[in-house]
Amino acid sequence: MAFLAGKVHERFLKDSEVYVLGSMEVGVLVSEKVAVLIGSGKVGLLASNTCIVFSTRKPLAIGSAYCGVALLVGANAPLLVGYLKSNKAFVRKAHVQRLCASEATLSSLCAIDELEVSERTVFTDPHTYVKKVISIGDVSYSYRLCD
Repeated sequence: MAFLAGKVHERFLKDSEVYVLGSMEVGVLVSEKVAVLIGSGKVGLLASNTCIVFSTRKPLAIGSAYCGVALLVGANAPLLVGYLKSNKAFVRKAHVQRLCASEATLSSLCAIDELEVSERTVFTDPHTYVKKVISIGDVSYSYRLCD
């Protein structure tokens, strides 16, 4: 288990569980079980079974993320992801250029350039922007639609 706090500058970071808190500049972050990123900065490649990512006061940019389960939340600043491939994904207040998932839950203030979901897509808020839909699967809305 690796727990890093403060200013983290690493080219390659690998462990069974990785926890990063603060400002980060990581080239490749690989974890077998869980990767938790809370803060701001840049990550080139993120790969883990479970990815939990929160941006704080400044934006957090991720080039590519390959996760079994992904929880991506931009808190006070946006979360920017180039490519996300995941089995299940929850995205809130983030901009994802390409999202490929089996199941996706899109919450408030999401912007998705390309969406490819094979099984199910859940929209929890009407303030979600999808530019291009490749496939979307079954769609459900957890908010009330106007008649």
